[in-house]
Amino acid sequence: MARLLIVDDDKNIRHTLSLLVEAMGHEALVAESGTAAIAMLAREHVDLVVTDFRMGEVDGLEVLRRARGLTPKVGGKVDYDRRTQVGRALHELGVQMIPAYSPEARGRSERNFSTWQGRLPQELRLRQLRTLGAANRFLREEYIAEFNRRFQVAPRQRGNAFVPCRSRDLERIFSLQFERSVNRDNTVSFQNLSLQIERVRWRATLAGCQVMVHQHLNGTLSLSYGPHCLGRYDADGRPLPGKASTALGRGRGNCPLPLHPIPKTNPTQPARAQL
Repeated sequence: MARLLIVDDDKNIRHTLSLLVEAMGHEALVAESGTAAIAMLAREHVDLVVTDFRMGEVDGLEVLRRARGLTPKVGGKVDYDRRTQVGRALHELGVQMIPAYSPEARGRSERNFSTWQGRLPQELRLRQLRTLGAANRFLREEYIAEFNRRFQVAPRQRGNAFVPCRSRDLERIFSLQFERSVNRDNTVSFQNLSLQIERVRWRATLAGCQVMVHQHLNGTLSLSYGPHCLGRYDADGRPLPGKASTALGRGRGNCPLPLHPIPKTNPTQPARAQL
């Protein structure tokens, strides 16, 4: 799945192109101006930019020029200012990512990959395991123990290098996160789905706001706006009922996104007299 940035000052064109891109199985980001596109390129990784030519002060050519300078190069160094999904999750967990640039360091990973890729598919084929459940049972009950017996190396020092995780919101951290703009009808378009946002107490409408779509490990979706959880949905975009939505956020590491209502009046100013 590729990530495309659509830049156009016509909202109808942006909406139509984003629907076409998502219908083809790709992720669509939208920007209403060249300035907004450059700002998005500075914080988001994209694979392709589709832009209008004539747009206000910053035209399409300038967007493309800036995109060439901002887009990471294949084989280049890790950009810590524009993290991937894995990089973001590691950063939120407080785990330092040490990239491997040397051939020797990369060779270790490649040898590990070949150890798994060169053995596991053949083992599954010999046992005629064709379903995900059967393959997972084989991994748990047979393969991992045999793999460790043959390839593990005794450590030079005794002890445990694991550290406690201080974050309780692991469900959100381990989700895939995608920024989206709310449509005028209070819906969010995501991968051929239309996620309806219910009315909230702290804002008249969320149309035009940038929200975050969370794609969770169990296949469900959720929407967040800052600290607010806007809703939870199943894999087909249907809203989950209240009890099911709450159940997904219970327990250690799965606390729900907090809800902090924003007051409608400024508490530092005297209230107006009501007639």
